[in-house]
Amino acid sequence: MLTKNDIPRFANNDGWTDAVELPGGYSVRVGVFIDDYYGAPWKECDGHGPVSEWRPRDSKRPGERILHQDRNSCRFYDFAAAVAMARKDGWGSAGDEGLTAGAKAARAAEKDFEYLRGWCNDAWRYVTIGVEVSRRGAVVGDVDYCGGIEDCGDYWREHAADSARYMIEQDQKARRAAAVAKRRETIERAHWACRDVVTA
Repeated sequence: MLTKNDIPRFANNDGWTDAVELPGGYSVRVGVFIDDYYGAPWKECDGHGPVSEWRPRDSKRPGERILHQDRNSCRFYDFAAAVAMARKDGWGSAGDEGLTAGAKAARAAEKDFEYLRGWCNDAWRYVTIGVEVSRRGAVVGDVDYCGGIEDCGDYWREHAADSARYMIEQDQKARRAAAVAKRRETIERAHWACRDVVTA
């Protein structure tokens, strides 16, 4: 069945992928569109260290790091507070097995800082994913759209594959139900026809 590896990787622009052909006459296209309505990750999601509003560069406080700079204005990431939050909340990251609680917290805060800096530097962005399923050239149901998905890593492809699988399963269920109903109707017509009763 369809997996994220079947979904084509996408270039750094808006648009639809080429169709992926699947058994049973199905095909899937995935649209990737920049989601301009989703804001900064530290405002949209929990689990990030504190990030300041824009301030002058010389207003940096102890424990803060420059997250992003535009001329003389900066957003600061409070690394010391993030480490304290990470320690208190038990943040962790891959590869931190065997580290002390303080080292785990510092590593998690560093990963968070790099992740947020990536967003600030346009290394990744939020996108809206559209999934269109067709069967023998006809679009099945509505195109499924979901926004606020990070385009870093493969999560957007996993989401697209999950959505397409669900849409195909629902179409197959509907087709089976329609076939059963048609068979019942045929049997009932034949039943009444042998008794010379006209059915509509």
